[in-house]
Amino acid sequence: MKWARIRELFRKDFEELRTNRAVFASLFVLPAILMLEGIAYALGKGASIAPGTPGAAAAFVQGAQLSLDLLLLVPLLIATTIGANSIVQEKTTRSLEPLLATPITDTELLIGKALTPLVPGLVALWVCYAAIFAAVDAAAWPVTGTLVLPNGPALFQMGIEGPLLALVGTFAILAISSWAKDARAAQQLSMVVVLPILISILLLLLVFPSFGAQVAFAVALAIAAYGLFRLALRRFDRPEILVTWR
Repeated sequence: MKWARIRELFRKDFEELRTNRAVFASLFVLPAILMLEGIAYALGKGASIAPGTPGAAAAFVQGAQLSLDLLLLVPLLIATTIGANSIVQEKTTRSLEPLLATPITDTELLIGKALTPLVPGLVALWVCYAAIFAAVDAAAWPVTGTLVLPNGPALFQMGIEGPLLALVGTFAILAISSWAKDARAAQQLSMVVVLPILISILLLLLVFPSFGAQVAFAVALAIAAYGLFRLALRRFDRPEILVTWR
């Protein structure tokens, strides 16, 4: 596997995405709203709690937790938005056939195509988490005298659950996009796949908020991501793709 080919494919796809400024900017509207909500809560909490108040540190963390939890949806939603049109768009514009004729392998092609929906979602997640950490700590320091974030669960969400959700969404959508024959079908099928994942996340956060449940969920996501990677790789069979979209 040659990373130079993967990097070049990612660069090409990302440049095409970036040229559509309206779509590119819209990807970051939801993360910005959730980030600002978490920051606003932290600042308001800092103004309302007196220094030395018992349980102040826990109150800051609990207040920011909702925004941190909902931000987990961001990589999945961004991956879905970008990935749904990734392969099918190249089918309809007939720019996929020359790409499949190059020496690039199926694995390199899949990874290169996966990076474009994967990277923006992860960058948005990490930037928003870092901004909330900084805002909460700035508001909590005069009250508690300590840095309350990041803590273990928040780092686990940021470094493990978020990327795994992005991988699951990306590989699922790329498999769908390889099979679909038009953008509308790809988008509709994407919602069918993503909706159960979103429901699972919400149930986990609301019904089973314990750290142990999140670890078990992450293990399930890792297994699902690997299975979807294998499925997406099988869907990248060159003759099959060329035959099914003609």
